[in-house]
Amino acid sequence: MNMKSGLTVLLLLIASVAGADDFAVPQEVRDKLEAVLAKSGGELNYFDGPGDMVGVGVSFINGKQMVVYATPDGSTVFSGVAVDVATGRNISNADMQNLPPPNYDSVIDAVSGMSAGGLRPTVLTEGNPDSDNRYYVFVDPRCPYCHQTYNAFLGLLALGNDFVVHYIPVGILGPESENIAKEMLALPNDEALDVFRSVSRKEAHLANSSLITSGSRDHDTNLAIFRQLQFDAVPVVVSDVGGQRTVRRGMIQADVLLQELQVAAVKKVAMVDR
Repeated sequence: MNMKSGLTVLLLLIASVAGADDFAVPQEVRDKLEAVLAKSGGELNYFDGPGDMVGVGVSFINGKQMVVYATPDGSTVFSGVAVDVATGRNISNADMQNLPPPNYDSVIDAVSGMSAGGLRPTVLTEGNPDSDNRYYVFVDPRCPYCHQTYNAFLGLLALGNDFVVHYIPVGILGPESENIAKEMLALPNDEALDVFRSVSRKEAHLANSSLITSGSRDHDTNLAIFRQLQFDAVPVVVSDVGGQRTVRRGMIQADVLLQELQVAAVKKVAMVDR
């Protein structure tokens, strides 16, 4: 199969309206497409594409989604932007909006150690361990955006918000980050968080070879889960709050978290009043 990926391909075609429901695609065509598009764990959703092409929605294990288009025989796949030349409508964007919502259950299972036969991460925890509002955050000790995200959670806890946050240390920003992450994983919970806070204050940190060795296995496990979920940067905030599951990449603002927690609190009160 000729796969053109990473390029913006402008498909100047008159569009037919695409929906998110599966439609008839010959099995031999599905086999060709799945050999390429599903090899990284993606689930495929087929729909009527522009012209006579096959539209394919790809949902990855970490919740990311993309739309591609294939020739009717499945021999060529195009990634990029499809535009209706008659109206200027962005077909690709419309098709993306019509895909089923991402399913983050497998991500929650992985970060909470509930995957069948899977790995269990070693975490550092703050907040109410009995709360129904749970966050799992991949952090690198040397990542400034991770520290800003940490401070956002810390401020909300200080205001009495009900949640628990589990930090999953991974050293992906170089050998120093990796060694500090390993040290943190070898320390008791509060001491490890003290190290994390001291690094954020840019205080000098002396490596402890004994702790690095002790925390190496747990770090390897955390990193394996991070890679298994196809993440490539930190922070990553995985939320299970008020029955809503989401994955956010990059620094998150306190007001975004506060709004999410307030909605969850209102839903909880409504359920109690029923």
